[in-house]
Amino acid sequence: MRRVHEQADQDEQYQQLHHVRNRTAGAMESLFSAIAKHYDAINTLASFGFDRLWRKRAIDKLSHALAATGAPIDRAYIADIACGTGTSSIALARRGAEVFAGDVSYGMLDIGKQRIATLPVQVRQRICFARCDAHHLPLHDTSVDAVTICFGLRNMASREHVFAECARVVKPGGVFMCLEFDNPHHRLWRAIVHQVSSCMVLCVATIFRQNRKPYQYLLQSIKDWPGATYITEQLLAHGFEDVHVYRLGFGIASICIARRAV
Repeated sequence: MRRVHEQADQDEQYQQLHHVRNRTAGAMESLFSAIAKHYDAINTLASFGFDRLWRKRAIDKLSHALAATGAPIDRAYIADIACGTGTSSIALARRGAEVFAGDVSYGMLDIGKQRIATLPVQVRQRICFARCDAHHLPLHDTSVDAVTICFGLRNMASREHVFAECARVVKPGGVFMCLEFDNPHHRLWRAIVHQVSSCMVLCVATIFRQNRKPYQYLLQSIKDWPGATYITEQLLAHGFEDVHVYRLGFGIASICIARRAV
């Protein structure tokens, strides 16, 4: 657990030097803090209830890829970026990994910290939650065995910059894994998916008497997302190789796995 505790000290220094100053990052922090309590429910509805199953499959793929590099998941140090309420971070820690769990939203991180308080101490000690902007990760060069992003990449203001940061912090031969919503290729199926998920997600806002704008933004971000093809192009452009794409739910989501070039 040494790396996790060291990261906590680094994070304190990072907060003193790198407060979010641009409007885009500030707006995203406010948006996600506003919906933090219902964020997991939104992902479940938008994925038609398959989000946890997809996370498990994504982590299984990550575990297999890490084993091939000689850094099995139970000895790996992983940066879980845009960690939200810590769902993926907790799953990684349960597998034995040490996890840097970073997110721009205080609201999300607060819920994540509450969640891990009930976990066994050996799992809880493997996670370090940190408020950070994915465009400026408070991590040393080539310091992590893997970078993971689950349902967060599409919300980044400058995705190319995020890919560059991921390439910077992951070790040569290390692994990148992204689980993200996608857009089905079949036009009719895509229209059905968007219509049904929109109805369900907006119902959450109505039931809990929430401002609908953040929920509408999330739905629009899924519709506008360029998908796994874009991720593959960016990974190859930023020094990754051996990119593998796994389609989920007939194109509703996808897992992208790649290895940092040595």
